[in-house]
This record gives sequence, structure tokens and C-alpha cells, in this order.
Amino acid sequence: MKNWNKADKLLAIVTALFIIALLLKLQYPENLYIKGFLFCTEAALVGGVADWFAVTALFRKPLGFPYHTAILSRKRQAFTNSCVNMVQQEFFSKKKLLFRIRKLNLLQLFVEWLEKNQMKEFLAGIILQYLENALKQVDIQKTAGIVEAEIKKKISIVPQEKIYADLKTWFVEKEKNEELFSYLIEEIRRKISQEETKLAIQESIQTYSEEKNKNIFVAFLTTAAQLSNVLNFAEAASVLQQQILNLTTDLLQKDHPLRRQLLDQIYTAINRIIKDESWQTLVLKWQGEIVESVMIKEQLSECLKLVLQYFKRENEEGGPSNLLALQTPVAHIILAGIDRGLVLLKTDEKIQHTIYQFLYDMMGRSVLQAQLMIGSIVKEALSAMSDAQMNQLVYSKVETDLLWIRMNGSIVGALIGLILFSLSQLLQ
Repeated sequence: MKNWNKADKLLAIVTALFIIALLLKLQYPENLYIKGFLFCTEAALVGGVADWFAVTALFRKPLGFPYHTAILSRKRQAFTNSCVNMVQQEFFSKKKLLFRIRKLNLLQLFVEWLEKNQMKEFLAGIILQYLENALKQVDIQKTAGIVEAEIKKKISIVPQEKIYADLKTWFVEKEKNEELFSYLIEEIRRKISQEETKLAIQESIQTYSEEKNKNIFVAFLTTAAQLSNVLNFAEAASVLQQQILNLTTDLLQKDHPLRRQLLDQIYTAINRIIKDESWQTLVLKWQGEIVESVMIKEQLSECLKLVLQYFKRENEEGGPSNLLALQTPVAHIILAGIDRGLVLLKTDEKIQHTIYQFLYDMMGRSVLQAQLMIGSIVKEALSAMSDAQMNQLVYSKVETDLLWIRMNGSIVGALIGLILFSLSQLLQ
């Protein structure tokens, strides 16, 4: 606190005036004006001294007076707690902080931040760096062994009922039976339409005819028919080939009765085979053999190496800010994913609500945590101060007001003294 501030000077002036008034009173005891002057200066002096004592008692012991003085030093802990409470509950209350966050369009701010190319690249770089660091920790051989064991485990525990159900779903409900049947008929049609097939049919007819012509009379009639062109094996083969092709054409039509009949018979046969115990035993045997034969650890290791190479950047220098400088296709995939995410953020209301709630929750938690930290910081800062530093901190903030309190004591005291003296003279 400064010596001889304006309040001190005013108090000194009032003291001097009181002494002058007292001396005048001794010299002119009956003078009314001197009596009034002494009365006013006395009241002003009392008011000034009283207010000086009151203000000084806030910070130290005035004139060594020990009772209810040096209030700030004695109530230091309560003052500190009050300051912390004022900061937390008044200036930065939970209600006010959350209200401020509610007024912010967090989602819009987030989208605008992401739309900047530099920010998109920065975010993609962080993701890429995280993936790289995670993959660098992977033990390729160990991971490949774990994946191989997991695949074997999955195969070994698949129940037959599920296998049959999946086959039925795949074969019937997904109409793979129609596709397979059509494919088979197409292959048969392609084979039948070839010239080699026609010659094979002709050869088969001739062989059959020769087997049936062992009787001399029948052989004679057959030879005569051939000579007279009544029986032509090449023509018969062509006719038979065309008939088969016509049949395949009919079978390619999904609604043809013959096609439907054949498919129903195939489906019935499959159901009958599935229920057969020997078939079920065979499936179990195949399942076990597949588990034993799965040896893909080396292949998986190579795949993992390729994945790691795929993520490897050409430029190993720098941090996330320059991770996308012509590095890997993964960087472009990540950027494309961020762009698609931005489109969804702008158009999908459900995603907008989810992201907004996430951002609001995250910001709310951060702000509330910061509120507690602010209180702790204020408490630590005040606790670290000495009594003198604490007094100076508080006094410097309200010095002008405290000085005017002291000066007002003298001014108001003088006015009250004047009023009281005037009343006393009127009542006499």
C-alpha cells in the first residue's frame, strides 16, 4: 500500500484543521463560528480515523490492535474457497458453459473444418500414421498362425445341419439350381452341335446296326436299304443331333414342363442323399480332411507382407501434415472416405444427430473438466501467495474505492457535524 495517498493527505489536512480549530477555541471560547468549525473538524476527524481503521483492519492490524483485524489474512482459506466458488459457480457455472456450447453449431463448424483441403489431408495423415504404427507392431508369422488356427477351428465346428441348410439356401432359394442346370444344358448343347459329336453319333448308329445285323437275312435287307439310300446313317445322325438340340432348347426355357420335372427329380435325389447315413459319414470325413489339409500359414504371411508394403509410404520423413505427398493408394482411399463422410454429414439427418450428440457430449465433458481445472488453478495460485502478496493483490483491485471510503468518512463526518451543531444551536 502506498504512503501518503490522497486519503492520507485528506486525513492529515482534517487533523491540522482540528488542531487549528482547537487553538482558536481556546483563544475565543465564546465565538459561535469557531465552535461550529471545531465541531465539524472534530466530526470529520472521527469519521476519517474510523474509516481508516476499518479499511486498514481488512489487511493488517492498525496500531497493533489484535481484535478482529487483519481479516483477509485470518480468513485466507475462506477467501480462497470463495474465490474458487465464484469462478466455478458464477463466472463458469455448468449451466452457463453448457448453454454456450448449445448455442454453437458444432456440426457446422466441424464440417467447415473438414472441408478445408489442408485439414482433410491432416486428418487422413493421422489415420494413415496410426495404421502404419499399428501394422509395424504386427508379428507376421504369429498373426498368420493365429488366422490359420482360427480358420481351421471355424471349419471344424460347422455342424452338418448348417452345411445342408446353407447348400439348400444357395442351391434352391438363390436359384443356383436354375443357373447350374442352364449352364449344364448349354454345355451339352455346345458339345452336341459340334461336328465331332455328329460323327460320333453316326459311328454309334453304325455299330449298333452291325451288332443287330448278325442274322444273314437282316444283314441282307440292311445292305439293300443302304444301297437304295433308304437307310442313310449320316442323315440319321444329323436328324438325331437336331432332335437333341431341339430338346436342349426346350430345356433352356425355365417354364418348360420337362425342365421342371428334371429339376424336381434332382432336388428329390439330393434330399434323399443328404439323409443317407453313409453320405453324412462321408461329409464328416471330408470336413476333417479339409481341416487337416488347410496349410495356409505361408500364404497368409505373404498376404500380410503385401498389406504392410501397401501401407508403406515412399517418404518416411515428417509427421501427419505431409503424409499424403504422393505416398500410397491407401492415402487416396482414406481421402475418398473422408469426402463420402462429408456428403453423409450434409445429407443424412440421422448421422447428423449422432455426430452432433457425440460432439456436444465430448465438448461438454471437456468443458466441465476444464471448469474443475480452473478452480484448482485458482486455488493453487492463491494458496502459493504470501499474506503480503494476497493483501496487495486484493488492495490493488479496489484501491480507489477504499480510498474514497476513507475520504467519504471525513466528508460525511464533517457534514453530519455541521448538521448536529446547527440543530443544537436551534434547540437552545
